[in-house]
Amino acid sequence: DTRAARISTVGKAKVEAYLRENPRTKIDWTPNNNNVSFRGQSPAKSLRTVRKENKLGMVTFHVLDTPTPFLLLLADADRLGAYFNNVLNLIIRSNNLTFPVVRKWGH
Repeated sequence: DTRAARISTVGKAKVEAYLRENPRTKIDWTPNNNNVSFRGQSPAKSLRTVRKENKLGMVTFHVLDTPTPFLLLLADADRLGAYFNNVLNLIIRSNNLTFPVVRKWGH
């Protein structure tokens, strides 16, 4: 089991870049010891977790020392009452708010 399908993840460099661009963002850093692996790669140790408020709500991301963008777990989207419309490239909340999604590298 890779655990990648069960937790939202982000690379440490992405969190640091986000904080440089958004210095007033309040982030709760919590130590962690999970391992996560993506298809065909060795497991990466989760350095800590970051609780980040965004337009969907509060999401806990596991920080990895990998070049990983902010990856939102579908179960977190479900919990927040949101879903991805892959035809329109929108995240849609249960209150009908919509947020555009930009695809990169075919993902």
